[in-house]
Formats: sequence, C-alpha cells, structure tokens
Amino acid sequence: MSRPLICCGLAALLAACAPSPPVVQPTAGATDEECTLVRGHYTPETTWSTLTYAMAYCAARDGQTEEAFALLEKAATHGFRGAKHVRATPDFAAMRDDARWSRIVVTIDANAATPEPPRIAELKSLYEADQSARRTRPNSQAAWDALNAADATRLARVAEIVAAGGLQHTDDYYHAAMVFQHGSTPEDFQKAHAYALKSAELDRHGSRSRWLVCATEDRYLQSIGKPQIWGTQYREDEKDGWTQEPFDRTQRSDAERHANGVPSLAESEAKLEEHRANAAR
Repeated sequence: MSRPLICCGLAALLAACAPSPPVVQPTAGATDEECTLVRGHYTPETTWSTLTYAMAYCAARDGQTEEAFALLEKAATHGFRGAKHVRATPDFAAMRDDARWSRIVVTIDANAATPEPPRIAELKSLYEADQSARRTRPNSQAAWDALNAADATRLARVAEIVAAGGLQHTDDYYHAAMVFQHGSTPEDFQKAHAYALKSAELDRHGSRSRWLVCATEDRYLQSIGKPQIWGTQYREDEKDGWTQEPFDRTQRSDAERHANGVPSLAESEAKLEEHRANAAR
C-alpha cells in the first residue's frame, strides 16, 4: 500500500511543510531571507491582508517608512486582525510617533474586535484542523485510519457548507479546496481542483492558489491512473519507497512551474531524495 505525502498545503512551493506562504514572526524582527520570501509572493494586486502586513514590516525594516505606512494601511483596510503583532513588531518602532500609526492601529483593533462570520470561521477552523493533523506523519495503521476518518468528517461538513452557498471569497474556496484535496476519490479531487481554480480567479496574483490548482490537478490525474504533470505529489510505497511516479515530466516546463509556484524538476528531485534519505535513517 502506498501513502501520499501528508504535508502538502503550500509545502511544495518552498520545499517545506507550510500551509501558506511564510510570514515572519514579528517579535523577532524580519530577516533578509524572510523578506525575500515574502516579496516573492506579494504583488500590488494582493488582497491577502496577512501577506500585505508582512510586506509592511519588511519595508519598515529597510527604512522605507512611506511604503510601510501605505502597506500597513492597505492590510488594515483588507481586514488584518493581528493587533498584538502590530504592537510587538520591533521593525515598526520608528513609525509609532507618527499620527498615521494611531489611526491604522485603531482600524486593526476594530478588525480584531469584530467576530468573523460563522461560515468563514468554521471553514477556517476546518482548514486549520486539516493542516494541524498533517504536522506529524502517522506511524501506524490505526493512526492512518484515524486521520482518514477525521478527513472524511471534515470533508462532509465542508460539502454541507458548499451546498448552502457558503463559498464566497478567495479564502473560502482555498480552504474548501485543501480539505477536498485530502479526500479519497477522484470526484473529491475534481472538486478540490474546481475550488482552487475559483480561489485563483478571485485572487489572480495569489501564489498559494496557483500552487493548489497544480497540486489538485496532479492528485486527480494520479487518482485515475494517469501521470502527474507538475510534480507536486510525493508518496511512500511499501515496495518502492518514496516516489513521484507516475510523473510525466515533459508536459510542463520549469518556466510554467515557476509561474505557478511549483518547484523545478531539479528542486522536486532534491526533495524526493531528502524523503528517501530520511526514510533510510
């Protein structure tokens, strides 16, 4: 029996396990590497408030005060709720005496104090539970059975939310797509792909949605016995060990992979070798 790689949110995008693009821990200050990663995901059309906020404190760290204020105000306008982060981030120290700072913080405080609609909160909670369950790989059949049962329960509830018209925003579709990506049938993966496409349509410059479009397509193809074409899927086979097969490496170029947040063939091969090396220990 083979098992898919269970940590597969936006992991392949950065060749690491992470459910979404990396966001710097603000209390430690932003590093060069962290800001490079953040800037690689951000575009002026980005509406994801957390990523916009991350761009703001990277700009502040680099002394770009006016840009930092513009980005921070944009993040607040788009609903950023991290009031504690704003106050704790050392990169904003030089900005706190400016009158604009107080106005923006008031908006963020108001966002934080406003309860999320039940639909959004529940979808987000189901998505977070899905990701949390994948931080540790099951080490027994009983553990796999428990994970599969929990996945089925989450998927059933998301299906009810979808049927009730509960998907409206890019995050809603992204969260639903990720839960369905961890379904068990080709039909589940088809739905995951459709939701990922809609998420990408609503946030056309969002790398995480584009990666998920590719990942859901790969998983659907493999579920019907065809080769994946992007290289997002890894699985452990009891006979052959870690593999990406079946995988048709000719159907997509590395340029197409890069444009969609998918690692190059060389990067995915290095990740595969890392899995194999870890399994051999």
